[in-house]
This record gives sequence, structure tokens and C-alpha cells, in this order.
Amino acid sequence: MDERLYAMWVQINRTCFDGQLEPLSAIGFEELSGPNGIGAHGKYVLQSKCIMIDKLFEFSEDDRLAGDDEALAKAEIACRLMVHEMIHQALYQHKKPNPGGHGNSFFDEAQRIANLTGDDAPTLETANRWPIHSHFMDAMGRIILNARSANESDDSSEKD
Repeated sequence: MDERLYAMWVQINRTCFDGQLEPLSAIGFEELSGPNGIGAHGKYVLQSKCIMIDKLFEFSEDDRLAGDDEALAKAEIACRLMVHEMIHQALYQHKKPNPGGHGNSFFDEAQRIANLTGDDAPTLETANRWPIHSHFMDAMGRIILNARSANESDDSSEKD
């Protein structure tokens, strides 16, 4: 269990779900978007009761506390991805229709949380990426590009 993500989960559970979400067996970072991934940045797995956030957004807690811009951006994105995956968790737990999708059930829950947090509310068209808003998409893009550049450098050094 990743302590950083677990602390986020506990706080979000209290704030947005009145502490009603059932404990998970695992919360951690995993390669989700890279060549060995599933093409996502977060996932809730019902069978194993776990939430995984893309390893691209793993951050150093020391750097975050020191105010490092990249660590702060990664932590913010990880937190927003956690909210998104916890909505899926809540939908499964409450046996809502289409709990793994981004239709009306997800939209209604995202709207409720946006009202609680003062965040921008999603539309049905943006629910699949809510609450990652445009200003976070820029930071997300930079993090992904940096990771790709690092991987290409690693690949070229292996060929030498």
C-alpha cells in the first residue's frame, strides 16, 4: 500500500464520501499508460479491490513538501485521478448502473463531488477525464513528454 496514495484515499473518502467507501486491499502506482500498460492513467479493479495510479505521476513526498513544481503537479494529478477512480469504487459498491463507465451514474456522482469541492462540474462529454481539467492537462502533457524522453534516452544508451 503506497502511503502517499493511501493518505489521499482516506482524505477523499472522508471529504467526498462521508467515510463510507470500503477499505481497499491495495493502492499504488503501476505502469498503466506505457508500452506495458492498458492505455489509462488510473484504474479501479473490483475483483481485487484496488486502485492503481499511473507510475508517470509517482512523486517524491520530500520534493512535494519542498515545493518542487513537478512533484506538486504529479501529486495534484494523482489526487485527481484518485477521485475519479474512487467514483468508480463508489458506483460498484452501491451497485449503480454501468459502474465502470462514464455515463449518467458517473456523471451524477462527479457533479455531486464538484458541488462539494467547488471544482468545475463535468459534462457528459468530459466525464471520462474529470476532474483533470485543461490547466492540469498541460502539466500532464509535460510529465508524459519528460517520461518519453527519458525512455528514449535509456533505449539509445542500451544500443551503444
